[in-house]
Amino acid sequence: MGEKSSTVQDQEQQVRKVKRTLEGWRVALLSLKSVILWEQQWHPCAIVGSMTIMYLLIWLLDLNTLASIAIDNTRRHLKKFVEAL
Repeated sequence: MGEKSSTVQDQEQQVRKVKRTLEGWRVALLSLKSVILWEQQWHPCAIVGSMTIMYLLIWLLDLNTLASIAIDNTRRHLKKFVEAL
């Protein structure tokens, strides 16, 4: 019984931590939610347009450029991960 209550407390503590970390993103996330739920008539057009631009950029960029961007991002994320340890 004690183990279950401690895991529940750990989960609640983790939820509180996530809420605190996302507090700064609240305004952006609320705006994103309204776009995803298509609350305005132009939201589907914005989604399709942004996805089209993203895929067009990927198509136009050279594979070497895309690989360089991917490696750079991977390096950055690994650095943050190692620093967190």
